[in-house]
Amino acid sequence: MSHCSRLIVNAALVCFWLAACESTDSGITTPPPPTTRLFSTTLGDPIANLTAAELALFDAGKVEFEAVEAIDAGLGPVLAGSIR
Repeated sequence: MSHCSRLIVNAALVCFWLAACESTDSGITTPPPPTTRLFSTTLGDPIANLTAAELALFDAGKVEFEAVEAIDAGLGPVLAGSIR
């Protein structure tokens, strides 16, 4: 067996030995299952665990978001002026 072949065989044996000695425990654990859901199943609902003040802000924003805007009710002076 030539020197180069012997070196390749020895390197392969060392690699296999190191792979066999590798620990199966990588130290990485899976995260625990969530105890509370952060998001509701319905789009447009508030997320869970909001304070009363946060829920009031959410509700006010939802009402404003769902309101139908008319040209006279605030699309802006440039846009409203260009549409008329």
